[in-house]
Amino acid sequence: MADQDPAKKSPLLARLAFYYLVIFGCLVIGFGIAYLKLPPFQAIDNGFNQLTTFFKGTPEEEKTTLERLTLHRQEFRQNKYDPGFNLRDSDFVDPGFLLISEFSKEHNQTIIRLVKVDGFEELYSWIPPVEEILDQTRRDTLFNNMAGFCAQHPLLLTDGSVVFTSGQGPLVKIDRDSEVVWTINRHFHHSIEVDQSGNFVVPIVNEPSFSEELSLFRDDAIAIVSPEGEILEIRSIGELLVKDDRFVGAFYGVGYFFADRVHLNDIQPILEDIGTAKKGDLALSLRNLSLIML
Repeated sequence: MADQDPAKKSPLLARLAFYYLVIFGCLVIGFGIAYLKLPPFQAIDNGFNQLTTFFKGTPEEEKTTLERLTLHRQEFRQNKYDPGFNLRDSDFVDPGFLLISEFSKEHNQTIIRLVKVDGFEELYSWIPPVEEILDQTRRDTLFNNMAGFCAQHPLLLTDGSVVFTSGQGPLVKIDRDSEVVWTINRHFHHSIEVDQSGNFVVPIVNEPSFSEELSLFRDDAIAIVSPEGEILEIRSIGELLVKDDRFVGAFYGVGYFFADRVHLNDIQPILEDIGTAKKGDLALSLRNLSLIML
């Protein structure tokens, strides 16, 4: 039998070489994204976490695959940890209370409950009017919608009203009857505390950024909000760091580019003089800089 014509072999070899280069290129790009933690990395990583979380499960749940596939978004296990309360010490006694934001199957949305730590007996609950809040503020596909709204970090006030955020969106106050008192349509997140003047102190994403040159970075800031729901002042953390020669290196730092450079997790108002800290100061926890500031 005659050998195959070399001219006929070349298209096949060319295709194989092309496929090889494409696969090799994808591997190189994938390793590069993972190593440098470029923007697609987080989405890919979250996807793998969700997949791992779905397959984890526990025998006592006794859910079918279909039931687990059709769970409400806020019922999915997060970060592979078991949900609910786990009492590790049977002798532990605490006379206090917990204010809990949680998903309710009965109401098919987030609710807020006040419970006793000892036994978790419910004393009171609030059902935020999420649709009304979204109508007054903003909607998106992640946090600011019926499925994603989580009433993050609820703060209980003396009159029975509660202040909270959507997780990454508006700041909201509802009264003891779950009626909306006010909303602020900005990008708030994480902790809500009260300062020495009775104002709320809340992390906020400053938009626009304090610097056009640094607009690629998310500009986390401190928002001072009056009890009536008016923003009195916004202080950019990035600006505080960049404009001080002692701390500019903390902001720019070293390593890979990360848009969420600061990530302000917690603001604790100082309510009395304690050594170096004076009444009116603010203690800050900056997650992505692994930094505590006063």
